[in-house]
Amino acid sequence: MSSLQDRVIRLFERLKASRILLVEWETTLWIRLGNRDLAWNGSLFLLVPDRQFQQVLNLTIDAGLSPADEDTLPSIYPCEALRFAVRFLIDESPSTEGQPRRRLVFLPMFWTGITRGGIVPRSTDADSKEYYPPIPSSIQTVPLSVAVAALCRIANRENGPSRLRTGVLETIFDLTLGGRRQE
Repeated sequence: MSSLQDRVIRLFERLKASRILLVEWETTLWIRLGNRDLAWNGSLFLLVPDRQFQQVLNLTIDAGLSPADEDTLPSIYPCEALRFAVRFLIDESPSTEGQPRRRLVFLPMFWTGITRGGIVPRSTDADSKEYYPPIPSSIQTVPLSVAVAALCRIANRENGPSRLRTGVLETIFDLTLGGRRQE
């Protein structure tokens, strides 16, 4: 059996060959948009058009990855609490205290309200081969205004206080103020 890293790389090759639209979300996007306080651990959160979502899941399972449950991969990011987020473990290291295990999370695009018109190509200098998994050049992104509007829609849908709403509002604050908090 191939290593987990080989399976992830093969998956991204298959997704690209299948012309699947993937849009970065969560940590890699927040860092690109200006939150320099975050450290990327290699987890990838990707938005997928609703009509391609099942195809993405099928390709991921065909590549040898299995959906992760809470025992295997405890949720630590707000979007993971959503019932329609599908999570895959992409970390071969054992679970230890400290750094969270790397994950690949697919989310349907409808959740954010982002449309194809708000999606733009990532800049070529955004690619980094020093990380595993390398972020494929085929992954698209969104500008700050589109990301913040999506976060506002998500927060507005939440009724009352919730982990998701708190996480979203903190992200908006960090993106719009560059993480600079008043003392």
